[in-house]
Amino acid sequence: MTGSRDHDSAVRREYRTLAREYDRRWAHYLGVTVERTVACLPLTGDADLLDVGCGTGVLLDRLALAYPRARLTGVEPVPEMRELARARLPARVSVCAARAQRLPFTGSVFDAVVCTSVLHHLPAEAAAGALREISRVLRPGGRVVITDWSGDAIACRLYAAWLRLRRPAPLHLYRADRLRALLQRAGFAGVRLERYRASWPWSLMTAAAHRA
Repeated sequence: MTGSRDHDSAVRREYRTLAREYDRRWAHYLGVTVERTVACLPLTGDADLLDVGCGTGVLLDRLALAYPRARLTGVEPVPEMRELARARLPARVSVCAARAQRLPFTGSVFDAVVCTSVLHHLPAEAAAGALREISRVLRPGGRVVITDWSGDAIACRLYAAWLRLRRPAPLHLYRADRLRALLQRAGFAGVRLERYRASWPWSLMTAAAHRA
């Protein structure tokens, strides 16, 4: 448990520093991840959706425009990122403090959950726990969409190895078959996964599934 807390603290410290420049520094990357995630997420007009690790609220902002009647919620552990998300988003979108591995909701309350660029911050046990939590808060048949770095691409693996030498928070890349297995073990079925390139060095993957 101590190792997990230390890891979470390192990630939070890093993103507290990066928050103000996050959108500008990774504008293209964010645009690609939002586009691909939304494309896998057809919603009914009044759906309940949760964004796990919502960051500065870029994805929620896009969804708020596309689905003006949807009930949207974001969770984000970094205070500075939450502050930026709240400033960006309309008042009807709720943003609260929480980690992916411990979501502050009762079971079966959301129609859809999205989670982008979070798993590569989580070691295998924490990633599995986060996916179990997502499954728990989804209604039966509810849809999950996960977008993250692809460990299948050598450029992405090399970039992650370089980053590990320069940053305090470790990175954990998952290959497509590992992500598929983690989703299935967490209670998801019908996994569909696409791999693609955003720009060098990022090769990404987006997986969509439903709670069995």
